[in-house]
Amino acid sequence: MDTNVKFMGPYMVSQEPPLYLSGITKEDLPEMVRVANLDQAIFNGTGTFLYPFLDSHAEQRLAGAERYRANRGYNGQWAMRTRPDGPLIGWISVYEFEEADWAKHPVTGRALKTVETGYWMSSEYAGQGLTSRAMLFIKEEIVVKELQAELFTADAYVWNRASQRVLEKIGMSVSVANKKVFIPKFGEEREVVTYVWYADGV
Repeated sequence: MDTNVKFMGPYMVSQEPPLYLSGITKEDLPEMVRVANLDQAIFNGTGTFLYPFLDSHAEQRLAGAERYRANRGYNGQWAMRTRPDGPLIGWISVYEFEEADWAKHPVTGRALKTVETGYWMSSEYAGQGLTSRAMLFIKEEIVVKELQAELFTADAYVWNRASQRVLEKIGMSVSVANKKVFIPKFGEEREVVTYVWYADGV
C-alpha cells in the first residue's frame, strides 16, 4: 500500500462490530470479482458496476482509483473490511468536483466545494448496518474534516430504499425526489433520488 498517498488507512471505524476502511489495492481485485458476481445486487444498485463482473473490470476500477490518487494527491476509494488486512466486503468512493453548474448554494447561488459519493456492500454482509457506519466515518473524517466540502451529495435509485436509508442515517436529506438519469450500462433512463448535505446546514 502506498503510504505517500493521503487517506489510504487503514482506519478503524468500529471495534464492535469490527469494521475497517483502507484504500483499494491490487490484492483486492480477486475478491471484488467474486463479490460482484455473487448475485446481481451490485449490478442493479449501482450506476457503473457490470454483471458479469470480469477481472478486466476490476483492473479498470483499480486503474481509475490510482489515477484519482495521482491527480488529487489523496485516496478516494476504500474497501470496507472486517479486519485491517481482511478481504474486501464493500466499496466506498468519493469524487471531488472543481466546479459544477448544479453545485451552487440554494440561497446565495455561490459555487460550492462539492464531493459526491457512491458505495455498495456485499450481499453476504448486507443488512448489518456496516455501510451506514462506514459512510458516516467517511463523511465526518474525510469529506468534512479533511476535504472541507461544502456540499456532499449522492444518488440512489428510487426503488432502493436500503441505499436511501444509509444516506438518511448519516444526515443527508432529499434534494430531488425523482429525476431521470441516463445509465449507460442499462441503455436507458432510470429514476433516482438525489440526497445532499450542506456544511452550513441550509
